[in-house]
Amino acid sequence: MIRKPRHSLSHKLIKLSILLALAISLLIGTVQVSLDYMEHSEEKALIVKKILDVAAHTATRAVQTSDKALADHTIAGLLEYPFIVQVKIFDIDNQQLGQRQIAPRKSATRFITRLLDTEFRDYLIPLESIDSTPKRNLGVLSITVDQDVLFTSFYSHAFSLLTGNFIALLILTFVLLALFSSYVTQPLITIAEKIRLIDPRAPEKQRLLVENRNSDDELGQLVLSCNKFIQATEDLITERHQNETALLRNEELLVKTNRLAKVGGWDYSIETGELLWSKELCNILGLPAGYELDLNDIYNRIDLEHKPSVEKALSQSVKSGDPFDIKFSMVRADNKNIWVRAIGLATTHKGKPVWFSGILQDNTENRRSEQALMLRDFALNQTPDSILTIDSSGTVVVANDTTCERYGYTREELIGQTVDIFNPDFEMTAWDKWWSAVKTNEKLVTNTYNSTKAGERFPVEISTGYFIYDDKEFCIMSIKDITERKQQDEEIQHLAYHDILTGLPNRSLLQDRLRLAITTARRHQYIGALLFIDLDDFKKINDSLGHPTGDEVLKELANRFTANLRDEDTVARLGGDEFVVILPYLSADIEEADQKALGFAEKLLDLVSLPHHILGHELQVTASIGMVLFPDAAESADSILQFADTAMYQAKARGRANITRFTAEMTTKASRQLSLENQLRNALNNEEYLLYVQPQYNYQNRLIGAEILLRWNSPTIGLVSPTEFIPILESTGMVFQVGEWVIRRACQQIKLWLDQEIWQDGLTLAVNISPRQFRRPQFVNEVSDILQETDIPQRHLEIEITEGMVIHNIEEIVEKLNHIRELGVMVSIDDFGMGYSSLSYLKKLPIDTLKIDQSFIRDLPNDLDDAAIVTAIIAMAKQLNLRVIAEGVETKQQINFLHENDCLEFQGYYFSKPMPISEFESLLLTEQTDVISPLAS
Repeated sequence: MIRKPRHSLSHKLIKLSILLALAISLLIGTVQVSLDYMEHSEEKALIVKKILDVAAHTATRAVQTSDKALADHTIAGLLEYPFIVQVKIFDIDNQQLGQRQIAPRKSATRFITRLLDTEFRDYLIPLESIDSTPKRNLGVLSITVDQDVLFTSFYSHAFSLLTGNFIALLILTFVLLALFSSYVTQPLITIAEKIRLIDPRAPEKQRLLVENRNSDDELGQLVLSCNKFIQATEDLITERHQNETALLRNEELLVKTNRLAKVGGWDYSIETGELLWSKELCNILGLPAGYELDLNDIYNRIDLEHKPSVEKALSQSVKSGDPFDIKFSMVRADNKNIWVRAIGLATTHKGKPVWFSGILQDNTENRRSEQALMLRDFALNQTPDSILTIDSSGTVVVANDTTCERYGYTREELIGQTVDIFNPDFEMTAWDKWWSAVKTNEKLVTNTYNSTKAGERFPVEISTGYFIYDDKEFCIMSIKDITERKQQDEEIQHLAYHDILTGLPNRSLLQDRLRLAITTARRHQYIGALLFIDLDDFKKINDSLGHPTGDEVLKELANRFTANLRDEDTVARLGGDEFVVILPYLSADIEEADQKALGFAEKLLDLVSLPHHILGHELQVTASIGMVLFPDAAESADSILQFADTAMYQAKARGRANITRFTAEMTTKASRQLSLENQLRNALNNEEYLLYVQPQYNYQNRLIGAEILLRWNSPTIGLVSPTEFIPILESTGMVFQVGEWVIRRACQQIKLWLDQEIWQDGLTLAVNISPRQFRRPQFVNEVSDILQETDIPQRHLEIEITEGMVIHNIEEIVEKLNHIRELGVMVSIDDFGMGYSSLSYLKKLPIDTLKIDQSFIRDLPNDLDDAAIVTAIIAMAKQLNLRVIAEGVETKQQINFLHENDCLEFQGYYFSKPMPISEFESLLLTEQTDVISPLAS
């Protein structure tokens, strides 16, 4: 059963009746209460006035007599009235004579009093003299009246009046309501319940009935009208159901189509601002379903860059009446950028747009595809390679710009042509075979030659990839012009096997050709030769004139060698100033081959010694040549090359511009040298080095110093000659560590002797310095560190350098020697006379001593040439205020000659052989009392 309505007409009438009764009772009561209030107010005002008048006489007397007790009595009397809450009496000077107040009582009607009037009202009564004329003011009586108390009786009367009126009207209202319910409300409820029983979706001929008593009144007319409406509704529902079914099918189809096409529809009323949209529009914009769209939601999401073009398109559509079709970028609610296509039309009225209708399509994927195609076309046209699409018949379908530019054809000339247009040598009859290879290989790469339209022929690398599109077979053909690559490959190949400076074959190519020459010589039983050429003292040219000059000399020598050798010969540069010549065929007879090889070697020496005019300098160069015959000398190319190198070093040992044949004995020497080198690498760590000392004396046979000499005691060989192991230390770089060790040990020994007080102030201990060690950038710092470490007086240490060392890079040598002298260390030139020093060189050098080489002392005084040289050296030193020590002194005659020519300091076997440090210490102990300074001699 359908429940009764919550808001029936009866209920509504009750509410309205009660409100009406309340309003009427309030109106009547208000009028009555207002009249009573006015009457009550006047009455109470008179009461208060009478009270004040009575109290004023008493208060006046209290003021006149300044009687506080009387004043307090007056105040107490006034406060007996319940509506008076405060009383104050002031004299003529406004001084308070009495005051008292009581707390107002609590009351529920105070808020009414505040609405009608003030809650408390103050009354001021002037107190005047009674017995004087005119009256004079004596003070003031002030009282505060609680009006809520004053009006208490009024409030009670008003409440009774209003309540009675309301109850009377309320009884009347309920009587009228009962009658209305019986004659109107209940019949209407019955009709309403019957209407509710009718299903509006399927009335099915259901109708309303009315009671007889209501058939002719308004209720009867209502029932009749409802039945007609139900019939019309039944007809409309039937029609609507049919339309809705058709519309639903169309809508479902449209929604699916829009979703697939990402299309959202919209209509916008310019006049009302109403916007209608489809669900897909929210999906496109990334908004939740049911989102209340407005025009700003769409407009604000348009990319700032595209807003002007959108506005322009809409404006033009309005003016022309034509549809607009634009593409632009928008930002979705999730901040993703999308591209959309908007199509629409403006409906105008009297030339003004009133309605816009259109669709919005998510065009992002299409945009990406279009951009991908554009980028692909751009990339294809920008690539330096020719890119073609070829179909299965070998016909050109697509060609990029590079193809047209490189081959000289227009795109129209290429499209539809077969691939033999690029390579006239290619026969299309072989196409099927080539196409099969393309299909079976994931990527087919071939090298060939192509030709341009103008006939230019060039090498290419062709890469192909097979694919199927639209059930048709194609291949992508990438054609790379490899002209530069082939040139670079050839250059790289050349650089890999040739010397960059001279263009001659390098070591790699030399070894290949030497292996081939040895194999061929052995197969045909003839003799060939290998010449190893090393330029003598070539470093002097680089050091004195610079590497560019040296490089020019090397290039000129390479040209001379190449121009004067046979076609079958090979001349190679191994690096530095070393050249190697292969003479692959000389003779089947070994002696004849040896003579021919010697002839070639002598010819090469002559070519080297010819003057070189380089950068304004005329230079003379010599060379040392090692020669070895093959194939009998050794099995491998490396061995042959090593033998020739060994022979070359033997040639250098014999002096400049020499040729030396390799012999078997040299192998033994080379092996010994290699063995010594391997042992020397551990000699310092194994403490195999020894220090010997050779004393130095003056003409009075007094000790003036000594020279430290390095010895090596090999555990397997024994003592090894310094002339044998020191060159190995030099060539391998081991001299750096060993040389530093010698200086440190020398300084430590001086420190020990000083502590033992056997090393006197005038003595110096000389240490030979290797050229490589001296040229080392950190050499001066090493000496300084050792001096600080050992804490010896620097003047006791003397550094000896060779004469040959100072004639190269004289400025650098002078700077380094100055730094050494600044340390306080003495400097001497050893083996003087063997180099090319002149007075001009010596003047520049910050040195203390010259040591004449023993080769000039050995034959004194009999050799007149040596005598002249020694005399000149002594004179030169005297001119420069330098000390002079003669080395290698062995006879009394030599001492006498030297003394006669003012050389007073000596070193040699005549005085003492080099001795161990322990023996030298004994010598110091025996001679320390006789030691004098060389300055005194």
